[in-house]
Amino acid sequence: MYSFLAIIIAYCWGSVPTAYLVARNIQGIDIRDYGTGNVGASNVIIQMGRRLGVSIGLFDGLAKGTIPIILAKLLDLSLLSQIGIGLASVAGHNWSIFLGFTGGRGVSTALGTYVGFGLWQQLIVGIVIVGLVGWLLFRNLALWMLIGIAFMGVLVYILQQPSELAILLFGLTILIALKRLFPNWKRPTGTQPLWMTLVYRLLYDRDVARRDDWVQWKPDK
Repeated sequence: MYSFLAIIIAYCWGSVPTAYLVARNIQGIDIRDYGTGNVGASNVIIQMGRRLGVSIGLFDGLAKGTIPIILAKLLDLSLLSQIGIGLASVAGHNWSIFLGFTGGRGVSTALGTYVGFGLWQQLIVGIVIVGLVGWLLFRNLALWMLIGIAFMGVLVYILQQPSELAILLFGLTILIALKRLFPNWKRPTGTQPLWMTLVYRLLYDRDVARRDDWVQWKPDK
């Protein structure tokens, strides 16, 4: 009973739309109408500046992702309950109950759960995969972010960690992939085939080939 209640609370806490509230109060805009439409740090960085976006990313990661796990540990909840809380926090961020089940992509909050569970080896490997390979070599963070997150579940078995953690890591992969495929329930744009749009969404986190056309979009366009 306590575990179920904790999971519900984690979902509601994850649903707090930090980026939406900041954009609405500072610039009077609905961040969902700008750029990628993502209610999260990456879109705020492009639309409102790096300092503000990074601050939101840290809050979404630590406050939504890390703190609920730490509290669950202090309350001596089971590992499976902790995993449920971590997944619920990310689900809340992605599909906020306060924004008609729209929201962010969940990456910052997911990384916050890594910190809460002390998955430092996964974080280091992820930095190598996403930062060094994805960005420095291929200049494609979106694709390599998905590859990196998916590989983290495999590392559970390589590192001989508790097998229950694979549920968390593969669950996070599914939540992030689903949000890419159905971003805030937006219909596919343009005249290209639906399968092509879905491929762009899953692999590149956008509907179109050119990234700049996607991230710089504004309502007057």
